[in-house]
Amino acid sequence: MGAVTDGRPGGADDRLLAWPAVHAVTGLSRTTAWRMQKAGDFPLPVLVSRGRVGWWESELAAWKLARAPRRPAEPRLFEASADPERQGGSRPVAPASKAPATTTPAGEPVQESAASVGRRGSKTSPGQIAFDFGS
Repeated sequence: MGAVTDGRPGGADDRLLAWPAVHAVTGLSRTTAWRMQKAGDFPLPVLVSRGRVGWWESELAAWKLARAPRRPAEPRLFEASADPERQGGSRPVAPASKAPATTTPAGEPVQESAASVGRRGSKTSPGQIAFDFGS
């Protein structure tokens, strides 16, 4: 984009851009640009002739510069955690509780219910819940 030496739009190096060029520079739709103009967040167009408008290239450059995200001076990569248990994405797992016994307290075997038999007829492990959803 052209630079303006005196800080005002329309200088010797400034150009008026038609909408297709403005769209290429900003990536905005006409409706979004219009809404932003009404809110005072986008440069106003200049009447070039009857039914023809343009935008100063320097104003669009200043608008883009003002909206540029502020980045840290030094790019940071993902940092490894200082906690050795959290490195590598693994977390310590709590010890599993004892699986329930397959016998009743009186010593009698527990009968398999329909809920403990899986879809393909395989039985679930002791203490595991089977989700057969009526099949």
